[in-house]
Amino acid sequence: QKARAFTAELVTLLSRDAPDIEVRLIDERLTTVSAHKALHSSGRKGRKHRQVVDQVAAVMILQQALDVERSTGARTGEKVEPTPVQETTQEDA
Repeated sequence: QKARAFTAELVTLLSRDAPDIEVRLIDERLTTVSAHKALHSSGRKGRKHRQVVDQVAAVMILQQALDVERSTGARTGEKVEPTPVQETTQEDA
């Protein structure tokens, strides 16, 4: 929930200058485990995993999103909408 709220705030700020940019949240909980496995399979030693595991996980997330969009035509993840901005009136000020 905190990640969604934080992302919605960022999208709100971003939408002021770039309203056409779409932001999506993707569940990435298992990608770090998958990245470690991929690095291990490639022969990379455990200590060296830590140096690049986040980069490998990011590539895996992006590749999965591209593959899903290419094969189904649907976008991956949950679209994040800007938080509604409350308009202030003279009574509120």
